[in-house]
Parts: sequence; structure tokens; C-alpha cells
Amino acid sequence: MKKEIQFLLYAGCVLFVLFINIFVSAENIINQDKKMSVVIPNTLHEKILYSTTKITTEKSSGTGFFYTKFIGNKKADFLVTNKHVLEGAKQISIKLHIKDDNNNPSKDSLNIIFAYDAKQWICHELADLCAFPILGIFEDLKNKTGKVPFYISIDNSILPKEDDLKTISVGGQVFMVGYPIGISDELNNYPLIRTGIFSTPPSISL
Repeated sequence: MKKEIQFLLYAGCVLFVLFINIFVSAENIINQDKKMSVVIPNTLHEKILYSTTKITTEKSSGTGFFYTKFIGNKKADFLVTNKHVLEGAKQISIKLHIKDDNNNPSKDSLNIIFAYDAKQWICHELADLCAFPILGIFEDLKNKTGKVPFYISIDNSILPKEDDLKTISVGGQVFMVGYPIGISDELNNYPLIRTGIFSTPPSISL
């Protein structure tokens, strides 16, 4: 009975992956004749579209977030992702919108590729998290091409405080953004956004 259940779970996972691949392939075919559209970020949800990027390596893909840390009066922007996304990587590719003359996202995007050097990443000892100081890559891109990537970096002001977490109960709404198993809006270069609910309050340790 246990083997049958395992087989059914495995078969379900395979069918799910096949469905996703078929869906993405069909979407790409449909989008071939369409032109890229752009969202001017005004609301919080629209701004979050530009706080993430799809990270691709030779062996994996995942979600990256832009995070700002102030060290004294100096601003440092980091690209944050999971450690497992970087396993076995030799180079990293991210795709961002290009900033227009009005400092808004344009309809142009650019793949930015840079070498992976483990010594340049700051990794948490226990959590599956790594951070990379990204401003140098963007400055190099500007000097070589004249192009400036458009992104919106989050900072501590948008993150919930400990007291805020205590007010969230079971059934509370959660907002999710990212690139699950590499899926995204490839035509317009946007992540997927979904809403859900908490089954376990975030104030409870798992």
C-alpha cells in the first residue's frame, strides 16, 4: 500500500510538471507575435514586480530579491536568493527592464550575465540564504553600454516587525511573488504573483 501511494504521488508530480511545461510552451507560442508591455509602478503591488528577478545558472533557476542595507550613510544594494539556487554555478544570469529617460521602466530588457564567485556572496550559516552586493555589476553595465537597469529595492521599512507578526492569525492573507520552478511572464519580464492564507501563524516557530 505504501509503495502504491508513493507511486501515485510520483505520478502526480510528473503530470504536474508536464502540464506546466505544456502551458509555458503554449504561452510562448501565443506570445511570439505580441509586443512587450510595461507597468509604471505606483502601488505597492506594482512596485514589488520590480523588486524581484529571475536568477538562472547552468544547473538551476530561482527567485532573487533586491534588498537595500544602509551602512552608516552609505547605501548598499544586494541581490538575495537561496543558497541551493547557486549550487554548481559558474555564471549567473538575471533579466531586468532598462530605465528610460524619465527614470521609469522601459519596454526594453537586458540579460545581465556575471561570473559566480562564492567569496563575493554573503551566506547565512543556518538559513538557506545568500546575498551579493550588486551595485558594482550595474555600474560596470552602465560604463560599458550606457544602460541603467530599473529595479526597486526593498529595505527594513517594508518588512514586518516582531509585533506585526503577532497580529497575524490563521487565515490571514499572504502575498507571494517569484518564479516557481522557473515560471514567469516571459513576454513582459514579470514574476508570478499569488495570494494565499496562513495555515500557521508566522509568530509560531516551525
